Amino acid sequence: MCKYKNLCTYPVRRPSDNEIADLASKNIDSITKAFQAGLISQKIGLKELRQQAEQTGLFSNITDEDIEKADNSVANMGEDMPLMPMNEPAENNLDNFP
Repeated sequence: MCKYKNLCTYPVRRPSDNEIADLASKNIDSITKAFQAGLISQKIGLKELRQQAEQTGLFSNITDEDIEKADNSVANMGEDMPLMPMNEPAENNLDNFP
């Protein structure tokens, strides 16, 4: 037991290799889904991947130049899908959908 609580240090548990791999997989999956859904650009995806390098050790080789060259546009998913008018109840507009 430590006599001076403000000066005491306690061991910090480090994640296992399996925990790091699981975290990396979940992060990659989340970033990929966000990109594929048109929520983020390729540039943001690369930034997110590189940022996780501190936690997982993966994607540390993504350079600023790689990020700068990446596409910054966001895909407009569902662009072909007709919009439902807001002034009519939804059940009346089902004919507008393919």
